[in-house]
Amino acid sequence: MTLPSIRGGALFGSRALDPLTLVDENGDETGTATLEDMHLPPGRRHRAFSVYLFDESGRLFVHQRFHGKALWGSYWTNSCCSHPFHGEAIDAAAKRRVGEELGVENAELSELFGYEYRAEFEGIGVEHEYVHVFVGAVDPASIKVAPKEVEEFQWLAPDDVDALIASEHRTTPWFEIAWPKVRDRKS
Repeated sequence: MTLPSIRGGALFGSRALDPLTLVDENGDETGTATLEDMHLPPGRRHRAFSVYLFDESGRLFVHQRFHGKALWGSYWTNSCCSHPFHGEAIDAAAKRRVGEELGVENAELSELFGYEYRAEFEGIGVEHEYVHVFVGAVDPASIKVAPKEVEEFQWLAPDDVDALIASEHRTTPWFEIAWPKVRDRKS
């Protein structure tokens, strides 16, 4: 089987050549690179965010990533994740993407913590990120998913999120790493 190439922007679409922010192990800016260049092996450490949205009963919005995503397509993951544009505040970027991906305008988000991880995907690309983790509350009726971002979604109680990650379903590495910390801080 021939694996697709991420070179040339074909799999990253219109954002492939946007300048995004490179960071050091503390999350401090060190320069810029394109989305494409950050994700080519061996991967370059860059700024990212992950959002965990809960409803009033404490259930987490999880979704299956669109199958056409360059990395980890069709994997289950947390509510929303992406990268800020270079020069864009991380909290503003998180709110922007929650609006773009999930249709939730002006989400109230709080940053919980940050962490670094590195994961390779099937020889195609690499995530090497310093991730800022945000949580927020949302009314489930306000969710209007973008079809090129989300295949399926569910609202899961914390124990069911644990079961999803432990199951045979494929889940993203950043979700597996951060969820226990998010759960502990939300309890």
